[in-house]
Amino acid sequence: MFTNYYLGLILVLRKESPMVNRENYFYKAAVQHFVASKHESLAVLDMYFNRFVGIGDHPNILLEIVNQTKAIAEAEECLVILEDYADDT
Repeated sequence: MFTNYYLGLILVLRKESPMVNRENYFYKAAVQHFVASKHESLAVLDMYFNRFVGIGDHPNILLEIVNQTKAIAEAEECLVILEDYADDT
């Protein structure tokens, strides 16, 4: 179990030593994965909020809206984490 001291130390070390170059293909693929995931969820929310014709038989729209909102938050959080690990050089 990590204490706050160790968690703080990990965060400091992570900031001081980037782990990946932004031009790395795996890094780019991971970023694009989370961007696409965010856009997919935004498209679904747009359909639920603005195009009611596409949701006719869906019995639990509120739960789906909550799930899509959580998916957006997760994708954005993952993008921030990847950004923290990226090297600017």
